Amino acid sequence: MSDYTKTTNFTAKDSLPTGDPNKLIKGSLFDTEFDAIAVANATKYDSGNLASQAQAEGLALNTVLMTPLRVDNVLELNGGMLKDISGLADPGADRLLGWDDSASAAIGFTVGAGLSFGDAVLDLASAVAGAGMTMTSQVLNVIGGDGITANADDIALTASAATTTKAISIAAGVIDLDVSALTDMDFTAVAGGDEFLMEDGGVQKALRWQDFGIPQTDDATTTPFSALALTDANRWYNCNNAGAITATIPANATLAFPIGTVFALHQRGAGQITLAVTTDTLRAPNGAKTAVQYSTIFVTKVAATEWVVTGDSTA
Repeated sequence: MSDYTKTTNFTAKDSLPTGDPNKLIKGSLFDTEFDAIAVANATKYDSGNLASQAQAEGLALNTVLMTPLRVDNVLELNGGMLKDISGLADPGADRLLGWDDSASAAIGFTVGAGLSFGDAVLDLASAVAGAGMTMTSQVLNVIGGDGITANADDIALTASAATTTKAISIAAGVIDLDVSALTDMDFTAVAGGDEFLMEDGGVQKALRWQDFGIPQTDDATTTPFSALALTDANRWYNCNNAGAITATIPANATLAFPIGTVFALHQRGAGQITLAVTTDTLRAPNGAKTAVQYSTIFVTKVAATEWVVTGDSTA
């Protein structure tokens, strides 16, 4: 792309005297000037040589001009970069190019053994080949307290015991709900429509609070409670005996029901029911027998070896 340079100084000829042969302007002089102008004009770019959007995105032609707007369009389509960044000056370590919006500047993330982001927010250390992603030390490390850790190609959950304020425990990679350590479980705000998560033979179901009831047992034997188990706690017994019967609660040393356990004995038949204990203490201020047919008496464990009788009882 050449520039036009004037060959003949035509103005200088005006000051030459008449008759001076140099004052003459020959056709060859005009040819020389116009030929130079033609060459310069033929090698210049004009408005028709500006790159189209498609030509700019192709980054292949060497016969069109890129305007600032076209350059901006291409950069926008390519994440701010043209081709690759291999030509950038080496900052001293391999880097991942990024953008710091707060500083309005490009930044570089260090790539060392694995991948490290500055202050160890993300650290993939000592990468080695293997099935999937395998690391000799930490694959993923969440800094700050219990979290997710990894060794080799395994990801594990850091052990964490339940406390008085949190009921989740993690042991040997197993997450468990453990409410035993909680200091306060408040049911005062529970409404009838509220639901509890239950397990029914391995199937999780929701049970409404208002649907809770007392399990019932029909017992026509002459010796109810003869085969009690811990799973029989808090149960209603329908006693259909025609003759009088005695229900004896085993000693705490034999079968330690939790304090607060309640048994309800309902006299369905004509036979009166008498409550008794093997060795524990039985408190029965009004008596330990059902008063009449269809009476119900309750016996509640109030201490390790102490039970109290309430309800429609008689001596």
